[in-house]
Amino acid sequence: MIDRINTSLSVGVDRATKKAANALEKVTDKIAGTTSNAVDNAVLVRLNTAYNENYQQARNAQDSISYMQTRDGALSSVNGMLQDLRDLAVSMGNPILNESDKELIAGQANSIMQGIESFASSSEFNSHQIIGDVGLSSLGLDGLDFGSDGTLSAIDSAISSVVGKRAETGASISTLNARIDNLTNTNINLAEASESYTGSLVEDIVELNQSVTEAMVSVKALGTFLEIDRKSVMGLLELIDSPKD
Repeated sequence: MIDRINTSLSVGVDRATKKAANALEKVTDKIAGTTSNAVDNAVLVRLNTAYNENYQQARNAQDSISYMQTRDGALSSVNGMLQDLRDLAVSMGNPILNESDKELIAGQANSIMQGIESFASSSEFNSHQIIGDVGLSSLGLDGLDFGSDGTLSAIDSAISSVVGKRAETGASISTLNARIDNLTNTNINLAEASESYTGSLVEDIVELNQSVTEAMVSVKALGTFLEIDRKSVMGLLELIDSPKD
């Protein structure tokens, strides 16, 4: 009888430990991104590859947005300088100004134009020029004789050019945001598809904890039984098996 109890407990321990080992293997495979089925594993690898690629593309798009936002801020600064330049051009038409006043205004205007040129060539984002296309030459202001006929129209043309570039930058940012949203939604679907092949990791961890607990209980039960005095057990069994009056 004792041997049968011992054998039963040993079988229970063996079954519980194997169950725990299988549960651990499932969790380990899931963390590693694999399954026990070769076909499912091949599909899972493709899903994970697509997920990782989309994630990196989304990061690239976000970096591009940061670049574009920095460019837009720089273009806004150039636009502000051009507006100041235009104000000076308008003030040149004041009939009460003398030649000395006009020379002073022209000097201020030249300083602004030099500032635009310097700002355009020095503005960078991670070592990349961001507004190299808004220098004086690109804006049609290189060599401008400030105060001469056509000054105001040249400045207005430059302002229109910068405004157009800001509009293009804004459109690019909107497109990139839409791309990030699309990639994010795609990855949500990929994650759900991946889980359909591997199941829920949380559920498997719960199963692992339960299996380990069962194995520990079985081992403890076997150890407790082996520590019991065999004679006491035999006496108990004889008492149980004795005929009742």
